[in-house]
Amino acid sequence: MPGSTYSQDTVSEEKKAAQRTSITLFYAVCASFGAAVLWLISFSSPYWLASWEDTRTDQKFLNMGLWTFCFDRYRHPNQQFDRLYSGCNPVWGYEYREIREWMAPWWLMLIQFISVVSFILMNIGLVIDVALYLRIPMEHVLR
Repeated sequence: MPGSTYSQDTVSEEKKAAQRTSITLFYAVCASFGAAVLWLISFSSPYWLASWEDTRTDQKFLNMGLWTFCFDRYRHPNQQFDRLYSGCNPVWGYEYREIREWMAPWWLMLIQFISVVSFILMNIGLVIDVALYLRIPMEHVLR
């Protein structure tokens, strides 16, 4: 088989060289997959902010995540109705609808929005990284 236009290798040898992936790309895909797993854990974790036992109060804030708040017999001082909040519930759910504006100020909603956008972009980038590592587009080009 004659040599290629750009080198002395045959066309089949050039195809094999083009289909090989670098070890750097492999490590980059592994690192981005690990980062995606860690981001998924932090994205769904209810412990972004937590209280401690030394607060000595009977109305307790337990912990807060990006999407959930946990209270233990909490009474909101500015609320019209005398209601105690207990347990962990989603911010945008039915339970905390009266105090949602107090619990989720504009900066927390901005953090939620940025987190969702970055989560989507990171997963799209991870799919592209895996496609590059597996040389999925290259197989169709080389045929």
